[in-house]
Amino acid sequence: EQETIKIKIIEQSKPIIQKNNRATLQALHRLLGSILEREELLLQTHATMINTDKNLLDQEEKLLQNASQAEADLEYYVNNLELIINQKLISLNSLQNMLQ
Repeated sequence: EQETIKIKIIEQSKPIIQKNNRATLQALHRLLGSILEREELLLQTHATMINTDKNLLDQEEKLLQNASQAEADLEYYVNNLELIINQKLISLNSLQNMLQ
């Protein structure tokens, strides 16, 4: 898909490139490289977020199981649930910021 995007951008840019000089071509090349780098970073960040969410979900399930027991410490549950929620929010906000 990255190659398809690259090819489309290059094809659409051919008339501009033909009219302008080598500096324009180099600037376009740098811009295209920057776009592809940002796309790769977005995909990596999203994959990292998914792995983080999986780990946090495991922690959350264990926390809920422990809290469901009669002798559970409610303060421990609330404090740890808040930590998990904060970690999820940080992860989501990081990904959302990349989309803007």
